[in-house]
Order: sequence, then structure tokens, then C-alpha cells
Amino acid sequence: MKKIILPIVLMSCAAVMPVCSADPVKISFERDGYIWTTISNGDKSARICKGCDSDISPDGNKLVFTYDTSKGYASINRKIAVVDLNSGKINILTSIPDNNSYGPIWSPDGKQIAFMHRTNDGWDVGIVNSDGDNFHLLTHGTGNSWNMFSSPAWSPDGKYILFHDMEYLYKINLEGEISMAEKIKDILDFSTYSICDGTRFLLSKDERYLLIDPPDVSRFGMKGLTGPVYALVVYDRKTKIAAKISPDNLYAHRPDWVNEREIIFEGTTEEDFARMGEWRAPSNIYKISIDGKDLKLLIKNGGSPSCSK
Repeated sequence: MKKIILPIVLMSCAAVMPVCSADPVKISFERDGYIWTTISNGDKSARICKGCDSDISPDGNKLVFTYDTSKGYASINRKIAVVDLNSGKINILTSIPDNNSYGPIWSPDGKQIAFMHRTNDGWDVGIVNSDGDNFHLLTHGTGNSWNMFSSPAWSPDGKYILFHDMEYLYKINLEGEISMAEKIKDILDFSTYSICDGTRFLLSKDERYLLIDPPDVSRFGMKGLTGPVYALVVYDRKTKIAAKISPDNLYAHRPDWVNEREIIFEGTTEEDFARMGEWRAPSNIYKISIDGKDLKLLIKNGGSPSCSK
């Protein structure tokens, strides 16, 4: 496997807002094409490496990300890579075949990685050990003919993975056996929300809640934004009620659980869209409680956050 020695450069934390927390966690995020890490209590940030789709390991010692050297759609080259935050070494997982894998996420024990993998039949969910061994596909076009399986997310106990095809939400174990196929329209009201391949369905630690980031098609556009406004929705699996928790003036997506009561996410304000336009408006990282209260700005000019657990 190809390994690269990477120096980790410590940078100023001036763009990170201190947040009072009894249990600070390590956060990874993206800024200007680079992956960064910081601590939620405002300690120094570190710029790690170029990359995207980063996910920090549960113990906060490693990052998995998409290593993308594509040159347009005619020359796609996306690999899964792991960087050790202590040594700075990058391991590109070359044991994964072909050149189109992305969106990696850690298992709760930090031993395995799930991701999306392009096959001749479409998109499937792949899984691999963190050192690159034991690559295999969990899905093989099961569910529908056009095979667009998206956004894998681990269960808190690491025994199964959720993924979707924009019509059904599936539950699959690590042997590739699907035990649930629930219609997404029974979870979200399709007169209000839509689904895209990047929509996430993240289980809370107690598995009662699903954290979702769908497009809100009832609100097409803010000033300066042409498409729908993405929102954060918490679905209570016990009461079968889906509640929007993100403010109306924020384009909110790419969430992650901090703990059972708190969520971080990427957001862009309506004011910034109106002032700078759709392609220039900056993203920031916020924290919010599960009931939609206690909204706090954590990191200016950052996106795609993930938390150690």
C-alpha cells in the first residue's frame, strides 16, 4: 500500500469560537480544499492535508477521507485514504479496486470503514478494514434496477449499516443481509422534503432518533440561492414524528452527532447568500441541541464537520 509522510502544521485557532463543554471532543472539518482538526473548547487548530469527505475516528487519532486526483469527469480518480494524526502518515487504501470510491465513515470501534464504491452496475456500499485489508461489497445491486445505494451510516453498536436509494432506507448487517427496507416517505413528508443521494440518516446512540439533512422543497430558495434550502430534521422512531430543528435563516446540512443531545453541522446564512451569492457565500460550522435550541457558531469558514465519539 502506498504511504506518504505528511507533516502536520499547527495553525492559529483565531477562527474557532470557544465553546464551554464539560467533555470537549476533537472535530475534523474542511476549509479551502484542506482538512483541519480542532477541539470543541477552542484549542489550537491543525491543517492536516488536502482532501474531502473527512471523518475523524472515534478515538480522535486518525482521519479517513477521499483522496481525489480526478481531472474532470473523463478522468475520475477517487481513493479512500487514512491519515494518522500522531505520525502524519497517509495510507492510501490501494487494495480497494477501481478508481471511484468516496464518502468514507468509521465504524464505532474504529476498526472498519464503510464508503460508496462505483461498480459496473452502479453505486454500492463497500467496507474495508482500517489498514486496507478485507475489502468487500455489502450490496450487489439489491433493491432496484438502477442501483444507486448512498450515504452509508453505522449503527451505534457497529453491527449494521443504514443506507438508502432515495426511495427506501435499508438496514444491512456485515454479512450483507438486509433486514429492513422502510419507505422514506413514511419517515419524511414528501410534500415538504425531498431526498438526494447525499442525504444522511444518522442514528443517535440510543437508536431512538434519526438525524436527517433533506432538501426542504417547501422553501425554494433564499435570496441569492436558486435551489431548495437544506434543513436538519430529527425523526423520533418511537413517536414517528419528524421535527425540523435548524433555523429558517440557515442552509443546514452535513450534520454529525456530538452526543445524544447535541449536533454539529455545516450552515450558510441567508444574509451571506444575499450579500455574496450562491457560489461565494461562506459556510460555517454550528452546534445545536436536539430540540433546536442553543444554536452556537463553532468555526468560521469551515464545512463538512465530524466528531470523535
